[in-house]
Parts: sequence; structure tokens; C-alpha cells
Amino acid sequence: MARGQGGARWVLSPGLEEAPVLDRLCSHFVLTLTLRQAGRFNLRRDCNSLLALTGRHLVWPPAVLARLRAYLKLRCKGNEAWRGHEALSDEAFIERYGAWRGAYEEGSLFFYLDEYVKDASKDLLAVLGASCDWLERRLKKEATLVEKNIDALAGLLQLNPAERALLLYGTLARYQRDLRGLLVEFKVSSAQEAYAAIASVAGVDARDVAEALRAGSRLERVGMVENLISEHNITDLADLMKVSEQLPPVLMREYPQPGDLMAVFTRPATKSELTLADFGFVAEDANMLCALLRNAVARKEPGVNVLLYGPPGTGKTELAKVCAAATGLELYEVEYADRDGNSLSGRDRYRNSPSTRRNVNFGLVGVAYSAGPHKLVLNLLQRDVQASPTGVRRRQQAGWQYALSKRSELQAFVDHDGIDSSKTGVRVRAIGLGIRHDF
Repeated sequence: MARGQGGARWVLSPGLEEAPVLDRLCSHFVLTLTLRQAGRFNLRRDCNSLLALTGRHLVWPPAVLARLRAYLKLRCKGNEAWRGHEALSDEAFIERYGAWRGAYEEGSLFFYLDEYVKDASKDLLAVLGASCDWLERRLKKEATLVEKNIDALAGLLQLNPAERALLLYGTLARYQRDLRGLLVEFKVSSAQEAYAAIASVAGVDARDVAEALRAGSRLERVGMVENLISEHNITDLADLMKVSEQLPPVLMREYPQPGDLMAVFTRPATKSELTLADFGFVAEDANMLCALLRNAVARKEPGVNVLLYGPPGTGKTELAKVCAAATGLELYEVEYADRDGNSLSGRDRYRNSPSTRRNVNFGLVGVAYSAGPHKLVLNLLQRDVQASPTGVRRRQQAGWQYALSKRSELQAFVDHDGIDSSKTGVRVRAIGLGIRHDF
């Protein structure tokens, strides 16, 4: 039992207070989104899909519960599973019938809720609103490890609130598959509508959301978001959940110091054996750099950057190390060369990649024939082998696809030659059958 606004008594779902914080955070996110974007989400049609995620975390206002119980008294008359429910207190009633066990459990109020909502959608909105308010107040007193790590990254990388929110929401979507599937149901007519919807939940400017998801944005360069799609192809809010698969496991680990978290993306720079005295030929510039760094740190100035340029071997890296040591700062570096000593690209450096890939020549000829839900595909591919551009790989593919739904399809395929692009002379034949689903 809890108290709402004005001291109203609320009845909590069984186990709500003990539920994992991340699960409650997922529910709070989607409930806030649903209440603020009610026009884009069909409650009557998608009630069960919403409850599949939030049903364990509902808070029941007594007035709504009274009307629902009056409906169930008539609806469940003569049902053995509901014998004696009229005499139970609200708390005992929710304890017995309010636990989420799926939408098709007859001994649960959720079995009848979608029917009730058809004529009482405002009651469902009242339940969602009370649940959202309770979760918001409770979550303010709790902090997940994911949020703490995002805050640490925000301080180290100077991320703005929109970038932080996208990392959090994207991580939640990776953590809870039902959440990502539900976001698909929030349809938008334009990318701007999608940005505005996320911005309203996060309390940020929609333009900052758009900038954070722009190709070439800071989050993409660092490798925290990936597979960004064109604004013209955004049709629902799931299209904005582009956090890298590698990021959630990183954010769900505990780190003794913020530097340990940063070390996942970078590494501590080795100490230089040189001092400022060894850079007497650029003494004035070196002293200016040290003063700039000290003032930037003291004032917590964001976006202070220094570019050192010149031919290899002239001491750029050593000078950076010496200036950091002279100002008492910890210096981190990204990978700047692969295992063969070749220079990495900017994106490879940020992503801490062990190697780069050469551009390869390739040619593809294919044909596809569709008939209703059926589709036949034939592809002929020829490409240079990545490890040796003088080698050539040829591949033939034939496949059949059957559309089960908008996002699911049955697939069968036959491949001659494999997908490994690092070797020549490999002969692989593969036959496969499976179901593809776009989450």
C-alpha cells in the first residue's frame, strides 16, 4: 500500500517494491512515453503488449479498483476461480488476482482487463498514471549501476543530457526485449516526431536528440551507437534505439574508479622519460599548453581541445605526456596503430579496433521474384579476398522467403562457398532453415 497525491491510498502489485530496479526503470520509461504520446499508441489494441512489460509494476488507485471489482463481480459470477473475491480487502484482492502471469491466466484480473478497457480506457490511463508517479518517486531514491556508469562516462566524455538519455534508453531496450518490441508500436510520421517523443520523456531539446543520432555524431564516432539509419527511414521509436551491443555489458559492471571505466574505451598512457626541459625549443608553446590545461580543469571548461601536428617521430606524443604530467593530470590514449604498425583511422581509434580492413573490389548480380508472401532470391557474388586482394572468392546463393507477418519471415537458403573473407580456396556448402524476426 502506498500514498498518492493528496494522500490517496494506492494498492501496489505483488512484489513491486522488491522488483529489480532495472525492470522498474524499463516500466517507468515506457509508461512515461505512453502517457505523453497517447495519440500514437492504441491502448485498446495494444493493451496486452504494454502489460507484458509493465503488468508486474502497476499501482491501483482505489476508485479504479472499485469499478473494476464491480465489473468482475458480474463478469466472473459462478467462476470457481473467483469464489469469494467480493469479500476480500483491496490489498488481499490484488495479492490473489493482481500478479501478472500473462494475459491468458483466467485466475488473474488481466484475463478480463482488455475487455474492461474497451469501455473504460480512462481507468487504464489512471492506473498507468499512478504507476508512473509511484515509480518516478521511488526511482529518484535509487540509482542503478547503469545510470552511475553513464554519469561517469558523461563526466569523462562531456556528454550532454540528450546523449546520456539515449545511452540509458538504448541500454534498457537491449536489456529488456519486450521494451524494444513495444517501441515498434509507437509509430511516427517523421523523424522529427520521433526525436520530439524521446525528448519529451528525457526533458531535453529535440534538436539535441537529432544531433546525437546524426551520422558522424560523437556517440557514433566513439562507437557507443551504431547502425544509424537515415531520417527518411525512421517509422517508429525503436528506430532510435541504436546503442551498440557491446555497450550494455560494459555499463552493467562495477568499476572502482571512473578511470577504470574509461580504460574500457582507452588505456592509461605510459609515462614519458622526458621533462619540459627537453622541449626547450618549444618552451613558450609548452608552457602555454600547461597553463591552458590547468585553467580548463580548474574552471571545468568543456570542449577544450589541442591539436599537435607534424611528421612522425617529432615528439608530439611525448609532448602530450610531458604536459599532462606537468599539470598533474591523468592521460589516456586510444589505439593509434594496429599489430602490424599501420596507422589506424579516427573511427578505428575510438573503437579500439585491433586492425583495419582494406577496401576490396566486389561485384554482385542477383534476381528476386515475389508472389504474395513468397519470395525467391538468387545471388552471384565475386569479391577480392580481404587478406589478399590478389585472390578472388566466388559465392552463389539461392533462397526462399515466406512472410509470416510484417516483421517475421520463414527463410530457407542454400550457399555454395562460405562467408569467410580471409582465405582463398575454401569450399563450403551450407543449407539453412529458420525464422528471421526484426525486433
